[in-house]
Amino acid sequence: MIRVAAAYHPAYILRNPASALATEAHLRTVRDYLFGDLKMDHEGERFKVEYAPDPPDYSIRRLSLDIETYGILKGRNQTQFHPLKSEVHDKIPRDRMVVTVGLTWRDPDGELQHALFLMRDAAHRRILSRWFKKITNDPDFAGLLGQNLTFDLMYLRYCWPGYRQWLCHPLPLTDLIITNYLHDEGRPERSLKSLAPLLRVTQYDGVRGDDGTFRQYDGPGSPSLHQYNIQDTMATLLCQEKLERAIRSFYGQNTEKLSDFTQKWFSDLIWFVIWASEAGISMDLGELARLDEYYRNRRDTLIRLARDYFDFPLQGKGSDKAKRAILDQAVDLAGKDLPTKRLVLTPKQRKISFAAENRNLLLSVLPHESWVAPKLRLIKRYQDVDKMIGSYLVPIHEGARRGKDISTRHINGVIYPRLFPVPSEFDDGSSGGTKQARIVYKGPAAQTFPPPIKRCISCRFRGGHLIWADASQIELRVAALLSGDPVMCAEYRGKPDLHGKTARLMFGDDIVSHPQYKEKYRQAGKAFNFRALYRGGAQIAQDTLMKDWGIELSLGRIQEIDDAYWHRHTRLREWQDSLFDFVRKHGYYTLPLTGQSRLFLGSEEAQRAQINEICNLPVQAVAANIALSAQVTLWQRIKSEGLETLISLNVYDAMCMEVPLRELNRVLQLMHEVLPNPPYFEALCREIGRDLPLVWEFSVDDGEKQETGTNSCQEQAIYIPG
Repeated sequence: MIRVAAAYHPAYILRNPASALATEAHLRTVRDYLFGDLKMDHEGERFKVEYAPDPPDYSIRRLSLDIETYGILKGRNQTQFHPLKSEVHDKIPRDRMVVTVGLTWRDPDGELQHALFLMRDAAHRRILSRWFKKITNDPDFAGLLGQNLTFDLMYLRYCWPGYRQWLCHPLPLTDLIITNYLHDEGRPERSLKSLAPLLRVTQYDGVRGDDGTFRQYDGPGSPSLHQYNIQDTMATLLCQEKLERAIRSFYGQNTEKLSDFTQKWFSDLIWFVIWASEAGISMDLGELARLDEYYRNRRDTLIRLARDYFDFPLQGKGSDKAKRAILDQAVDLAGKDLPTKRLVLTPKQRKISFAAENRNLLLSVLPHESWVAPKLRLIKRYQDVDKMIGSYLVPIHEGARRGKDISTRHINGVIYPRLFPVPSEFDDGSSGGTKQARIVYKGPAAQTFPPPIKRCISCRFRGGHLIWADASQIELRVAALLSGDPVMCAEYRGKPDLHGKTARLMFGDDIVSHPQYKEKYRQAGKAFNFRALYRGGAQIAQDTLMKDWGIELSLGRIQEIDDAYWHRHTRLREWQDSLFDFVRKHGYYTLPLTGQSRLFLGSEEAQRAQINEICNLPVQAVAANIALSAQVTLWQRIKSEGLETLISLNVYDAMCMEVPLRELNRVLQLMHEVLPNPPYFEALCREIGRDLPLVWEFSVDDGEKQETGTNSCQEQAIYIPG
């Protein structure tokens, strides 16, 4: 036998040096495989499984749980991975969704024990309930463990509502997906089937067929299915233990990644994801239908204009060739005025892309009266309209890709996006999440709804209200808090107008009397401030000013402004330099308290090329964590009082709440109590030894804006000397 291995990791590391940690682990596995030394903790022997045992008398520190759903059985095609969607779209009754439940734990001697429950058996379900009651009431229980635990708990809570009294907050939860992310946020092995062999835990032989699909079993009683279910729970527990050891080895024995604060932080985060996934987002179907009609009529008009006035097709046969010709003509006409280094190229053929960045760049340098500019503008408007229809309206009404993927389609006016708290990959092939410590919504991407779609979000409670709450200038406040920049801190301890101050620095004190000061020049100052958070250069500033506000300044003038800006914010600059020095020394940066981190490995030159990300990471991620802490804590308070209010959408530093009319006053009161000083912000201020006021802006809406206000924590701020 000749051993052969193939890997893309070595090529990948050349493009992304931060992947070195993942590549090293992968190549070690390849080496051992080639030399015949690839040994697994579990080499294929059968597990000793107890069927529906009563919970033991001794305390269980950690319990690994995994469910198998209807898609594991022959003749069943599971297309949906949300229990309500399974019931509506896949037509599966509740009591047939979950086939088996597996548990793995360590006994007092450290030996692995396994239990399996057949969920069509009422006796098995009753005994399983006693397990959930035991861990809920055990003060020494450290956490219910799973791989994509949100999936398992949502199905158990939905199919058997009686479990909800035990499977609820504050039951501590641990997800292997998150532990894997904490060890190496860039590791491509994210599913259990790829992670377990990498960590030498077990191999899943025969799980996939020749066509790449997962193996299905004859029925719920199949012994092979039971072994497979327990293999998952065992692999999850052993991978968790190995990753915890690896984290301590790489980041230090006392790393924050495994602290009690971090455990609680991510447990609360998982509960927030479960709550938001179960709630969904209510949409006004009537308004969506009117919007759909409007954009379809507008698209038809643009197609007709292109055909009748410019003699080229915007849609259908020949349209790609026609648009390519117009793009090439625009590039030729722009000539030397076009900064070619900034053009976006197609990934494969390396041609000039028809991306929005290129269209905007061309329109900024082409004479307004040129014969090709109107064509470009027409194409731009068409693509904007077509994207509105294809990316938002059709998926919500019919399903993505015109009905082929119905997971995006609303159910009785409510959409149910999938939430990704960290970069993840699931068995259905979906993946998502961001390294920047932000929750991501997909299917549909509700956080990036354009304003017309966003205005279609409604309140599902008759006569109720939407509350939109936004943490005001939170990223700049975080930069001030973390850096201790005296100018910024003084600004946010008083009546802040940092954007106006920067606008006056850029355009002179007289700019405040300009009729377009607020909507144009102060906004330019705002962009300059935010650009500083990630150390954007003069070229980026020049491009932004021209693209967004039509303000033309020479690079020399922008450099003068930049020098004056950094002279004013010396401490911010020094703090950013200290971030880079830390990354250069350690190869990573870890956020305070929560242990979220980014690897920035490679040479100093490679690290310096990432200085924008290095400077932006703590500001953006800490800001998102502060807002998320406020939202999670507020929802906990709402649930503890038995209120029906839902926080249906998280948009990084903002949130949308659906509030019944009778609960409005109480919810507003809770907002004033919670938002000014959420737990993460309080702990962060204590950790740093500084404090700044948080300000939340909010609106109460029942179709039209009713009330606006601000909530400041100035009077409640934590003050720590020094």
